[in-house]
Amino acid sequence: FFKRLPGLSPEDQFLLEFAYDVAKEGHGYMNQVRDGGERHFEHVRSVALILIDVFGIRDINILIPALFHDLPEDTYIWKVPGRITHVFGKVIGSRAHVLAKPDKTKFSTKEKHLFFYFDQVKTNGWEVCLIKVADRIHNLGSMDSGSWSTEKQHGYVLETERYFLDAINIIYTSNKELGDKARVKIFEAINNVKQKNK
Repeated sequence: FFKRLPGLSPEDQFLLEFAYDVAKEGHGYMNQVRDGGERHFEHVRSVALILIDVFGIRDINILIPALFHDLPEDTYIWKVPGRITHVFGKVIGSRAHVLAKPDKTKFSTKEKHLFFYFDQVKTNGWEVCLIKVADRIHNLGSMDSGSWSTEKQHGYVLETERYFLDAINIIYTSNKELGDKARVKIFEAINNVKQKNK
C-alpha cells in the first residue's frame, strides 16, 4: 500500500500509517466480514487503492476518509461524532462522517434513506463524490453470486445508475479528467455485473 505513495511528507506518511492501522483494527474488532466472507478492512483498503491506482490520488485528506468511510457506522468507538475530527482534523472527520450511511431506522422508507444519504454526498465536494465512486466501483466488482442474488445485484445496479450520475458530474465540474475517468470506470463496473447476469 505505502510503496505506491513515494515522496509523502513525513507528517503525511505518519498520519496515513496511523489511519491505516486505525481502519484495520477498527474493522478487525469482532472479526467484521463482508457478504462474500472477506475481512471488511480489505474493502476500505481496496477503495483507497482504487483512488491511488486508478485516479492518481495522493492527498491524505482524500485517502484517509476512504479508509474511514465505514468506521462511523460499523464501529462503536468511532461512531461518536467528533472523535475522528478530534484525532485527524476537521476535513478528514467531516468527510468520513458524510460517507457513513445514517441510521436506517430514522427514515420511513429505503428511498428516503438513500435520497438523504446521496444528497449529503453530493453537497460535500467533489472529493467526497470521488471516494463514493471508488467505493461503488469496488462494491460492483466484488459482488459474489453466492451472497448476492441476481435480484439484489440488479437493484444495486439500478441504484448506481440513479444516484451516481450527479456525483460524477460534480467531479467533472472540478476536474474533467477525473470526472471522465469516474464515468468510464463506473459504467465498466455496471456493465460487468450486467454481463454476468445475462
